[in-house]
Amino acid sequence: MPLEFGARYLSTQAAGQVICAGLLLILIREKNENFNNYPLWGISLFWIFTLLISFFVSENRLASLEEIMRNVMYVSIALSVFSWAKTEDRVKLISYLIIAVGSFISLTSLWIFLSDYLNTGMFEPAYGSFSRTNDLGAYLLLIFPISFSNFLYENNYSKQKLIYGLSSVLSFSVIIITFSRGIWITLIFALMIIFILGRKTIKKNIVYLIPVVSLCLLPLILKWESIVQRFLSLQNIFLAMENSIEWRKSLLKGTFNIFIDHPVIGTGINSFANVFTQYQQRPGYFSINPHNYYLQLLAETGITGFLVFIVLAISIIYLSIKAFLNAEDIFKGISLGLLTGIIASLIHISLDIDWSVSAIPILFWLQVGLLMSIYRLVGFKDTRFYQNDNRFKYIKKPIIILMAFSLISIPTLNYYSFSLYNRALSDFEINDLENASSNVKLAIKISPWPSAKHHGLFSKILKIQGNDQESLKMISKAIILDRNNYLHYKDYAYLVVKLNSEEKEKALESLKTAVKLNPFTHPSLYEDVGDFYLNVFNENDSVIDWYQKALKVFDLKYLPSYEKYTPDDRYQLYRINKKLASLFNESDPIKAKKYYLNAEYLLKTEPKVKSGELGRLTSTLTGSLKNYWREINNQANVDFFVAPDSSVIHPDNKYFYEIIEIVNIENKIFKAKIEYKVLIHNGNSKKEFQILDSFSLTDNGWLLYSRNIIKVLDK
Repeated sequence: MPLEFGARYLSTQAAGQVICAGLLLILIREKNENFNNYPLWGISLFWIFTLLISFFVSENRLASLEEIMRNVMYVSIALSVFSWAKTEDRVKLISYLIIAVGSFISLTSLWIFLSDYLNTGMFEPAYGSFSRTNDLGAYLLLIFPISFSNFLYENNYSKQKLIYGLSSVLSFSVIIITFSRGIWITLIFALMIIFILGRKTIKKNIVYLIPVVSLCLLPLILKWESIVQRFLSLQNIFLAMENSIEWRKSLLKGTFNIFIDHPVIGTGINSFANVFTQYQQRPGYFSINPHNYYLQLLAETGITGFLVFIVLAISIIYLSIKAFLNAEDIFKGISLGLLTGIIASLIHISLDIDWSVSAIPILFWLQVGLLMSIYRLVGFKDTRFYQNDNRFKYIKKPIIILMAFSLISIPTLNYYSFSLYNRALSDFEINDLENASSNVKLAIKISPWPSAKHHGLFSKILKIQGNDQESLKMISKAIILDRNNYLHYKDYAYLVVKLNSEEKEKALESLKTAVKLNPFTHPSLYEDVGDFYLNVFNENDSVIDWYQKALKVFDLKYLPSYEKYTPDDRYQLYRINKKLASLFNESDPIKAKKYYLNAEYLLKTEPKVKSGELGRLTSTLTGSLKNYWREINNQANVDFFVAPDSSVIHPDNKYFYEIIEIVNIENKIFKAKIEYKVLIHNGNSKKEFQILDSFSLTDNGWLLYSRNIIKVLDK
């Protein structure tokens, strides 16, 4: 499942990058020369330069370009904070804002957690405004240390000490109720750092610590059984008793193999999702990242990028420690909290995907900028960083202007190109080919780097318009841009044969290449090769061989462990089993029956979804379809199976209806299509309808959304 656009929340990230550009330009406009003294200038630029090198060897350059711009944004955030926070009051202000935002997120997360409990009577892990509990925990790992350290070191203002204490309790409590083992372990390391480096202050704050620690222990006491059980489950890591552990081990092994094959400069930053399919070891064992940022860097940027990032991280920690050691009073607390949070984040990115959620690295680099500011305020001139950084003072302003220009132009063009692509896709789905064509052409023109998706869609439009030669050029370009994307190979193969029947071997090889690059992605890739042998070569033995390969690779025993994320595999296997049953129908009826029973089994064991009041009636796709036709003559009940905004008109209730065959099903998690045959009769006449129904997944299960009559046959 390769991703063309590497970023989630592309619009939000584009806006964030443009805002960062604005901050850089403000520095230039206001003649704020403070940026010249930023101690991480050299290593930060070297890091960006390393990413640019990886871009030129990337397996997906558009995705790499997006990631480079995100890293330019992160560096810009740290630089802007450092330049603006040039006084102690501004440092305090930013630290207050960090704690305030963190407290608000903790409070809302706790509110959502308690609301869910009151509604369901069950304690579910807290996730707040994040989509994953681990992401919420990773964010709060950057909040709790600064709140707690400020609480320890605030000796002048009792109200502020109280606020820091409450913020510490809130963030600690929410971290506990995320029930994330990796977050808990990292939190323990964070507490150890604070207690070791701040041990003198802790002794002075014993009286104040008692109520704060007591409140922090409250969630531990209330849910101690669940927490102990969750901690004890860590032994499953060593016993390999959890499917998720095996999955992670497979990800890490595959990622390391990518590095072994591309050891110097990798496969290109943010190209993991595109490349990993070649190294995938089992159906379902896939992810858009390996849950280990350091190993991902090794794979994507090679040993070069990995070492540069390690030097960058060590530089940050080194300067942060110096800032802490030289600071006094509340600044010692701020610097200790920031240092601890940064170390905690650098630890946890070896366990999870924190930095794929922009809010977390944005906060991380904001804290880096603030720490560098404290470092400057408490003795910057006494270090070698000051001397080295002034050597190239004259080129820093042009670099900032270049960074600002790139942060405005590239994300903006990328966002509008993506918007035009989506518009073209919508036009294409309603068969408005003229608008679809003009929109996708413009999307290709303004894209900051050519996109495989753009060219793939344009190829489909040209094919329908009858321009096969240009269509082949476009789909060929799509494959060049993203050779790992299996979606383009089938169209390419049939276009090649259509334009030149002598090149059927070349076309066949392209389909086999798709399988080679994506051996465990979907059964349909093997099916495509089998279909090609059937339609073009008419070689039944090869057809059967490829269909059976699909069934062997995608063994049914694996299906329940991963189909939540790729539900269409079940229906692809259903289709392949039916095709094999048809092929063996005359030559080997026993085998044919076996494949037919396998197909029926796949439909009977469909996973159930939450279906509200309708329960099992709409909890599966085929169940919802069958129950719809069962109630078709009962107007009061049939509407239960139809989405409220559906355009479906029910057939006449004077007839009897019987589903005689499910031809094909496509399930895209929240939307699905079922192609089937239904027999309609009233005693005197019979007609067979081939229908394509679209379903939507709702709170009430699978509901019918739209209908298309494909053909009608008199019986």
